[in-house]
Amino acid sequence: MPQLASYKALSLAIFATFLLLYLQYFYLAKIKWRMSRNPHFRIHPLSTEEPYRSRIRGIRGRCREGGGEKNKTLLRGWFKFNDRLKLVFCKTPKVASTTWQYLFLRLGGFPAENITEEKRRSWLLSKIPNKDFKELTTEAEAKVRLREFTTFFITRHPFERLVSCYTDKFTNHSDLRVYRDKYGVQIAAEQATDHLHGLERMFRTNLRLDLVKRTPTFRKLSKSQQAEVLRYWEVLRSGEISFPQFIKFIIDRHRDGSLMDVHWRPQVSMCMPCHFDYSYVMKFENIAEDSNRLLDYIQDNGSHVPLKEKITFPTGHSSLVQNSRTQQAFDQISETDVETLRRIYADDFYILNYDPYLYQGRRS
Repeated sequence: MPQLASYKALSLAIFATFLLLYLQYFYLAKIKWRMSRNPHFRIHPLSTEEPYRSRIRGIRGRCREGGGEKNKTLLRGWFKFNDRLKLVFCKTPKVASTTWQYLFLRLGGFPAENITEEKRRSWLLSKIPNKDFKELTTEAEAKVRLREFTTFFITRHPFERLVSCYTDKFTNHSDLRVYRDKYGVQIAAEQATDHLHGLERMFRTNLRLDLVKRTPTFRKLSKSQQAEVLRYWEVLRSGEISFPQFIKFIIDRHRDGSLMDVHWRPQVSMCMPCHFDYSYVMKFENIAEDSNRLLDYIQDNGSHVPLKEKITFPTGHSSLVQNSRTQQAFDQISETDVETLRRIYADDFYILNYDPYLYQGRRS
């Protein structure tokens, strides 16, 4: 009898062990199935390795905590797509987006010899001929591509992007005057009272500068004030405003609820990473390596148009973070204004995981 009891106990133990293993197997299988159905757990092959995996999971985690804008229309011109390549690219300005639009063309079969300097200049004034979501009829068409295609966007520190935008659009760094003529002249006129020392009415009446210099009001000014008036008269004509003027414009427009131009609009607001899950996220700070990883994937996948030679990210492209240039610009504005900018770009800092205190303003 003791042997029979021992045998039964052993049989029961074996049965319990197999039952436990059986239940564990099906439990893990169920978890795996749920993970495959849950977009928060799905990881694209491009993002299975570090640091790309942490970027994707970090963004998804912070979005679940409540950050970022949601439920906005997808039919926007900055969502570029290619059905053959099965790619969707959210194009935010000042993050190497122009370079990537040319890469889109090349991968899609657009001949390199047709991308002439003349065409590049004309595209800067209109748009590079990639298809975008704005051309689609319904949101459903966009959502299908977002669900089934490889999706990506490029991030950059918000303040570095702001300084890059200012340098490119409002200084003589570029010979394209579009933004200086459209915004720069307007900003200069709006802020003229701060610089013309009572002579702004003469500017509004288009009085010639040589006649302004003869007026009693001008002659009563100090030498430094006269010099500022003469300098600012040129700014009113050229639209080459200062960095503090650019920042004041952004803050004022934000306070009155105006829609920002895409060149300084928050990245999260445009690409909506909390609205859907991206396959791959690149950082401007590491743009060449991150880009070549994606280019290799596309070309190894065989969906691109056959090319004579492998496409890589341009070697001459500078991917260095301009820390000193950004800090020099921020030294011109008050820490109070910088704190306001931190609030305006709060979602970019939080969702995209950038340090809002990397750059400081001038303390009074």
